[in-house]
Amino acid sequence: MSNDDLIVCYYFNNEDSYAFIINQDELKTIKLKKSKSEILEIVRQISPVYDTQNSLTETYYNQDLFSFNSQAANNLYKEIFEPLRKEIAGYKKLIFSLPVELSVIPLEFLVSEFNPDDSPFYYDNKKFLVEQFSISYTPSLSVYLLQKGRPFYQSDKVLLVGDPKISNEDFAQSYRGSLVEDQSFNSRSIKLFPLKYSKDEIKQIESLFSDASVLLSDNATEEKFIENANDKSVIHLSTHSFIHNDQPFILFSKDDQAKSDGFLEAGEIIKLKLNSELVVLSSCKSGLGTIDPTEGIIGMQKSFFEAGSKSVIVSLWDVNDKYTSIFMKSFYKFLSEGNDKAEALRKAKLFFKENYSSNPYYWAAFVLSGDNSHLNFSHSVSFSLKYLLIIFLITLIVLTSYKLYLVKYK
Repeated sequence: MSNDDLIVCYYFNNEDSYAFIINQDELKTIKLKKSKSEILEIVRQISPVYDTQNSLTETYYNQDLFSFNSQAANNLYKEIFEPLRKEIAGYKKLIFSLPVELSVIPLEFLVSEFNPDDSPFYYDNKKFLVEQFSISYTPSLSVYLLQKGRPFYQSDKVLLVGDPKISNEDFAQSYRGSLVEDQSFNSRSIKLFPLKYSKDEIKQIESLFSDASVLLSDNATEEKFIENANDKSVIHLSTHSFIHNDQPFILFSKDDQAKSDGFLEAGEIIKLKLNSELVVLSSCKSGLGTIDPTEGIIGMQKSFFEAGSKSVIVSLWDVNDKYTSIFMKSFYKFLSEGNDKAEALRKAKLFFKENYSSNPYYWAAFVLSGDNSHLNFSHSVSFSLKYLLIIFLITLIVLTSYKLYLVKYK
């Protein structure tokens, strides 16, 4: 562990709750005042998403149904984070290891200050934990040390996949939702909304890298992804993902000539031999899956770890296509400016919060797990020089035209 690393592990037994704070030199234990059941009751009040009577994997939530309760988020902050403030003073980067019961809670949206006279559903004046700390996650301390200890893969190669070909017509909305017609799933056919902003997202991200391989539309097939993934330092998937029987899938364009079916499953991901520093799943509910009492969520994140990726960004609920595209472009911009992965994600969330919406539904869904270090890659020539080149050419044209005008009318 480095001097900057501070790991916070929460633990629940039958009723009691604890926080273990681990740095390079020591481990401290703090017993929380609230019991496990009392903490989980507060969690249920934060959003209908966390009501145990609802299924996060099967129910679709928009920003209204998400109905984030900032007062409840402040209550959770007081019970599980405020008792730790003295021990974490001086640290700016936190790595959380959460029990199964909290594994779908992005702690970034905890509210550190709440005025009782305010509405719980007004967010513009709220102070969120993301404003104070760069936050990432790990399934356990052992997994974190394993991911951190993997050798750095020095490569500028990037794989960007998006805008998968969708054959369905007449869609009413454009959400990266896990909307599956269950009655038709046996035939492996699904009905999904198209991703209107996915292609632009990929093109904008491509401009930031010097060596990007791009698979768009008809070329965004499962087979081509597998062929191109193993030597890429960064892999970005802007596509659909969905859950069926607690099993996550990623959707690619269907290629009738290929052996693959266009559905990349967790078991298939594990077989990949990746050397990636970062995998980003820019799709809905990509962080969900089967919940194991000891290992937590067994899904895309765990599969990409086992395949060889050092870190993974996933989403915890349905995400809006348009705003996800904006969010991802700002994340890569901050990443390209030299911020580490956790800090780039934090800045992207703050940028979105300040410029688009302070509602956590829009900016808190994406979380980083695994190694949180910097990426070393070269900027695209187009990113570094294109604007200067355009200005130079315009200036040259204006000066040439002016000289010709003087010669003509002299």
